[in-house]
Amino acid sequence: MIIIKNKYLIKPGMREEFIKQIKENKIQEGFQAQPGCVAFDINIPLDDDNNLGLTDIWTSRETFEAHLVCDVNDRWSPIKDKYLEGTEWTLYEGEQNNSYAVEATRIMAEKKAALEG
Repeated sequence: MIIIKNKYLIKPGMREEFIKQIKENKIQEGFQAQPGCVAFDINIPLDDDNNLGLTDIWTSRETFEAHLVCDVNDRWSPIKDKYLEGTEWTLYEGEQNNSYAVEATRIMAEKKAALEG
């Protein structure tokens, strides 16, 4: 299991356009459709217009590495290049993360269901 916690620093005043480009280019859906993707969820802080979080969870190192070269990145990379000033990320790997991944997936599914209402 691979868990990636990303924090994106967005250029000032560009967050709404960045989010719009993610939606229009179906970035989230594209990665979620990749083999081995357990979650690919965008987190928008309410109190910080220059940051955006993204958590992705993959079943294995192989599926994680495959997503790095899939065709979705042909759309995703130029968007990041245009709108981001920086990226911080942490990778968690191993069986010890399975309980975290299951819990994170459950929580994200509940949040998604609540939003869809």
